[in-house]
Amino acid sequence: MMPVSFEIHTDQGFFVSTWGGEIMDSDLQSSYETLFRDKAFKPGLNEIADMSDAYMKGVTSNGLQTLSWMVRQRLGDECVGFKTAIIAPEDLSFGLSRMYEMLNDDSPESVKVFRERDEAR
Repeated sequence: MMPVSFEIHTDQGFFVSTWGGEIMDSDLQSSYETLFRDKAFKPGLNEIADMSDAYMKGVTSNGLQTLSWMVRQRLGDECVGFKTAIIAPEDLSFGLSRMYEMLNDDSPESVKVFRERDEAR
């Protein structure tokens, strides 16, 4: 099982990524590469990223930069203004998610980080 799983709701315009267990930099790239190859995935879908059950100690700033670059390369030309709401209740996942949010200031991906699920929705 992948540390990041995806549930795609194309008809509703979003997908949910659920992060669980120990997450490493390599998991970021491999999980999103799998998502981008999924026939149900459509560029421009908004994302709800639930990190409630994730242990992010294996994620580095380089891993976040690589993920940000990868999203720009794959989706930047195809869509503008898609949103990502990250649910990160733990301090480490919240801090890393805020770093990812800052990396995407000038990106087509608008990222906001929340500690509570209701706020993110």
